[in-house]
Amino acid sequence: MAALPDATMPAELPAPVLSISLRTWPLDFPDDIAVQRRAPYEARADAIMYRQELAELAQKVAAETVEPIKANASKFYKPAA
Repeated sequence: MAALPDATMPAELPAPVLSISLRTWPLDFPDDIAVQRRAPYEARADAIMYRQELAELAQKVAAETVEPIKANASKFYKPAA
């Protein structure tokens, strides 16, 4: 799958993204693009591939956002024993 360009996305958004909701895709949906382009999958292939890319990007951004918060919070809060 082609990745979304990292440099262009944030500059195009008018405000920060606070949340994202994606419809799930079938767990048995094939990974092979040649199979996706045939019936019965061809009608859903593009939408599912876009959702997979967005989910990957959202997880990456969330991980980059959470780590500094966790690091700062650990200075003030001790983990439960």
